[in-house]
Amino acid sequence: MRCWWQHLLTERLFRTIFDNPNSPAATPSRPKWKRVIDALMIQSFSRAEYLKSLDSFYLAIEAAARTIADFSEKQLF
Repeated sequence: MRCWWQHLLTERLFRTIFDNPNSPAATPSRPKWKRVIDALMIQSFSRAEYLKSLDSFYLAIEAAARTIADFSEKQLF
């Protein structure tokens, strides 16, 4: 089972890789993790600040993902 922080870290990548803004929403655990993340954000948790130090990694992965056209290859990626 994924933890809330795993969902937070991978959400952006799944959206980019599968070119679908709702891609992570399809997972059964999505509503639970979203509630946890939303609760943290109410307590002055900034998603952008939390992930800011990882931005260079996100950008590199997203750039590589954009070069893959085949859905099966995206799943392997």
